[in-house]
Amino acid sequence: MTVGDIIRNTEKLRPGSEMSRSDMLSEINRTELDIYDNIISEHEGGGERRVYSDESEEVSVPDNFAELYKFRLVAKIDLNNGDVTRYTNNMLLYNNLMSGYYDWYNRRYMHVSRAKLRWC
Repeated sequence: MTVGDIIRNTEKLRPGSEMSRSDMLSEINRTELDIYDNIISEHEGGGERRVYSDESEEVSVPDNFAELYKFRLVAKIDLNNGDVTRYTNNMLLYNNLMSGYYDWYNRRYMHVSRAKLRWC
């Protein structure tokens, strides 16, 4: 899924929102930073942190989990609009997808061992 697809899907869900496309791109990059810091960097062979600058770029998360970006964007819009109920529901969906992605990633890649073995 591309960054542009995520932004277009979000605009369909919240037409007329005051969040600009550049703000949405910034929020997608913040989500990507969270994914990298909390999941990818903790595993072997995870790769580099990605920063998106173009809407034609593919996100790093597989398509079956890519909606997590959309739910976080929609939640941010709902929070800005003061709609706490919708915000809460969208963050629950986001957290559920993020948890599923974390579990999938853990099954696929070996976790980095940071512990040092000391022999006395």
